[in-house]
Amino acid sequence: MAGSTLSESTICTFLSMNDLTSSAGSGPVHIASGFAALAWSMLLGKRKDPYSESLETRNDCPHFRPNSPFLYTLGTCLIWFGWFSFNGGSTANLSIRSIYVVVNTNLAAMGGAATWGLLDYAYKRKFSLLGICSGVICGI
Repeated sequence: MAGSTLSESTICTFLSMNDLTSSAGSGPVHIASGFAALAWSMLLGKRKDPYSESLETRNDCPHFRPNSPFLYTLGTCLIWFGWFSFNGGSTANLSIRSIYVVVNTNLAAMGGAATWGLLDYAYKRKFSLLGICSGVICGI
């Protein structure tokens, strides 16, 4: 690690000694997807609302309501299922560690759903399926 500071070296050593490093390449994956999203958003430009269908406009940007509860619930379920196979399979074997990973993934998703659902209820006095699905995505 030539050119790194003492703190970076210490942190990397601590993570590798305690087996806390990512073996799935999350850094390059998230950096590449972030830059791809930035490129698409720059290519597409601002959202337009020619038929005035948005709920409100903030900072000259229209905000639309999701159009299909079935589709965003299905998408959430597919992402959750895919996350199980990705996280559970990243251990490359069936062991107690992979079971911990799958259980932790499920608990994180359920915790996110419960937290977002309760916050939704605290602010709007009603539960929403969109809020619970958003919580699941944030949890995993």
